[in-house]
This record gives sequence, C-alpha cells and structure tokens, in this order.
Amino acid sequence: MSATRALLLAAATAAAACTVNVSNTPPAEDNMQRDDNGNGQATAKATVTPTATAAPTASSVPTADPTAKVCTKMGCMGGLTVEVVPAKTGFGKGSYKIDVVADGKKTTCELKLPLPACDKGHSTTCKGDVGVDVKEVGCDKPLAEQAFGPLRFREPPTELKITVTKDGKRFADGTVSPAYKTVQPNGPGCEPTCKQGEAKVCADKCP
Repeated sequence: MSATRALLLAAATAAAACTVNVSNTPPAEDNMQRDDNGNGQATAKATVTPTATAAPTASSVPTADPTAKVCTKMGCMGGLTVEVVPAKTGFGKGSYKIDVVADGKKTTCELKLPLPACDKGHSTTCKGDVGVDVKEVGCDKPLAEQAFGPLRFREPPTELKITVTKDGKRFADGTVSPAYKTVQPNGPGCEPTCKQGEAKVCADKCP
C-alpha cells in the first residue's frame, strides 16, 4: 500500500470516530423547567384528579317516625271525693264524728267547730283502715263561715257508707255506689291512668 493511500484511510477512520448523533426530538414541554438563563431541566409533573363527593340524599337524612307515640308528662290524682251537705242552718259549733265503711273496711274521723287558728295546723284526727282526708274550711273566718269537707278517699271504693253525727246526734248520712271516670291526662296509651269519682252525703235529701 502506498504512503498516500495509507494516510487517506487513517483520516477517514478518525472522522468516523468523531461523529455525534443528535436527536431532533425536543424534551416534552410539560416535563421541562427553565432557569433564569433559559436552560431547560427535566422535571416530574404530578397530575391530581379531583374526587367527586356524593351529596346527601333524602333517604340518608334521619327523620322522625310519624307512627311513634309521644306522651306528655302531666300527672293526675285518682280517688273519690264526697261532699258533706249540711242543713240550711249550716254546720255550726259542735263536736263532729264521721264514720266510714268502704268495701268492708272502717275508719272514724273526729273534729270540732270552731276550728283552731290556721297556724295551729290541721285539727281532724282519723283512725282505721280506710285512707281518707277531711278538708277543713275557714280557719281564718268567723264560725258561721267555717265547715269541713269534702272527704277525699285515696283509693276509689265500690261501696261506701258515711254517717256524720254532731254532738252525738245524726247530722248527715248516705250510702253510695260511686260512678268513676277514667282520666288519661297524657292521652290514650300514655301513663298515668286515674279513676276519679264524686258523691254527696246530705243532712236533708240530697239535691
């Protein structure tokens, strides 16, 4: 091989070794971040996908049960109330005795008119098996305006006999079979349920 041909071959080999492959595909703009000098730097870009929030539906909102029973909290008092009706002359001064027989049980109450002063307390005394309260009326009034009654029986009896004497003599009496009404102050199906009744015993014929 001549010297000239050898030199040409060496030069061609050196030129091939210095060839640089340049890609014409620019980096994706979304993945480039440029500095103040315009130089680009590849970056990772996060993608956020919004998440839809389900709105509450009518079926998910709790509602009151229209069939549920609502009871108020009113109270009531059961029992029997018996009015003592005097003669036209009224009650007057004297010692009174009230004998009660209710469903086979007995109680006797005693009191006097005129009543003691109001600050002296209740003056009627009762002994026996029947729960009865005697109301005193007019402890702050003159004798002509004083009285007693009604009698209140805590348990409603089915049969009741009352005899009232004044200074040992008949004053008023009567035998009653009370009629009762059922009271439910908070409505049907709600407690409490009370039985209430009224009656009279009279010195003369009851009106």
